[in-house]
Amino acid sequence: MIISQIESGTGGKVQNNADIMQWAIKWAADLITNYQVGEDGKTAFERIKCRRCRAPLAQFGERVMYMQMNDGKDDRPKIEKTLLNGIWLGIKGRTGEHIIGTEKGIVKAYTVKRRPEEERWSIKEFNGVRGTPGRPTPGLEGPKDPGER
Repeated sequence: MIISQIESGTGGKVQNNADIMQWAIKWAADLITNYQVGEDGKTAFERIKCRRCRAPLAQFGERVMYMQMNDGKDDRPKIEKTLLNGIWLGIKGRTGEHIIGTEKGIVKAYTVKRRPEEERWSIKEFNGVRGTPGRPTPGLEGPKDPGER
């Protein structure tokens, strides 16, 4: 369903071997845990945390503008930083960080802005995302998760 939604939004075909397909599987699991209501009227998240999941959502695979987290390396004020383009892949449950896919790899962001309806989908950008949950920055040996040490 996630992939068919993207294909109908973009009018293109998702590549079966694209890195982003692993993120689609991860997002499908997150959707079930956080939003699928069981027979008792609660989600799995509600049963565990005793509250509803209130994470803000964009649609998986949607083009967004984001401000990348910088690990303290950039001392410019927030107002001077520019928004970059990327593909929204989900939210890290424990921290609320947005996971953004780019052609260079996966990044984290707290600041994410949705695009106007007519600019939200691009099959070229979607298929161009590089990085998997196990190797977020292709070609770089190191942490499993962006920002993890």
